[in-house]
Amino acid sequence: LNGAGVMSLALILAILIPIGFTSAYEHRKEPYYQMISDREFADFNWIRDNLDVRYDRALLDPWLALTYPPVADRVIYTHGAVIPGSERAERTEQAIEFFDLGGIDNKWLDANDISVVYSQIDLDNPGLAKVRDNIYVRRK
Repeated sequence: LNGAGVMSLALILAILIPIGFTSAYEHRKEPYYQMISDREFADFNWIRDNLDVRYDRALLDPWLALTYPPVADRVIYTHGAVIPGSERAERTEQAIEFFDLGGIDNKWLDANDISVVYSQIDLDNPGLAKVRDNIYVRRK
């Protein structure tokens, strides 16, 4: 490179480096790919750290459920998807109906081997024990 080439490269770097740092700094708190709140993340971690393996299958709002397995290291009954297959679509409808009816169908929970229910609405179900806000476990 000659003198003009070096000066051109230095000028370009002198412009691009501050722009890159400024841009990264301004976007550092953007909620990219944030599907769940900090509270839900903490709840899922609590489940992973405090409930033993007997509590391995959870029922959650289907759209929220997709984020549960990687955080809580547990299995879910179903999850929402853009284009679900027929079995998952049926399970999603059943999950929504369970919550719409107030979360009281213990026979359905038993038939589907569900041991944890995560609900943002209070559930009045004698078959479930509330162990923490939003977290219910099947009474064994």
